[in-house]
Amino acid sequence: VEASETATVGPAPRRVYVVPVRDDIMPPMTYVVRRGVKEAMEAHADLLVLDMDTNGGRVDVTEEIIGILGKFPGDTATYVNAKAFSAGAFIAVATRRIYMADEAVIGAAAPMLMIPGGGPAELPATVEAKMTSGIKALIRAKAEKQGHNVEVIEAMIDRNKELVIDGKVLNPKGQILTLT
Repeated sequence: VEASETATVGPAPRRVYVVPVRDDIMPPMTYVVRRGVKEAMEAHADLLVLDMDTNGGRVDVTEEIIGILGKFPGDTATYVNAKAFSAGAFIAVATRRIYMADEAVIGAAAPMLMIPGGGPAELPATVEAKMTSGIKALIRAKAEKQGHNVEVIEAMIDRNKELVIDGKVLNPKGQILTLT
């Protein structure tokens, strides 16, 4: 190569920024994700990866995190390191790609009512239908935008959703889908 010529060796290296999502999806996680997205943008990262291991959490916090992720101008992915249950599955769907570690699981995303100091409680049928409908619409919109299979996502949320792919029942009605 002469001094006046330039040689290209290949594509420019991509900048990847990893945000750990390693706790329940509660208000402090909003700050972790917001800071991670801000730092990734300041670093001119091409790819933002959520390194996820969560049991899930609050729907309101999930909606806020999904909104924050939507501000990142580059590519997004979730790496399910161990588990992405409930709200974690919703957040994963808001990224363009989802990757799974060996033995990782994702799903079990039906809304639940938590009683302070007492844990989960059975939802009245009308409340369950209302919550499920609202969550399904929000997550369906994100799944469609990111190119994920909406039927799979809905089977993770709605126990009344039977999932049939290629003639095979992957999730019978009455169950909530969880994938490996």
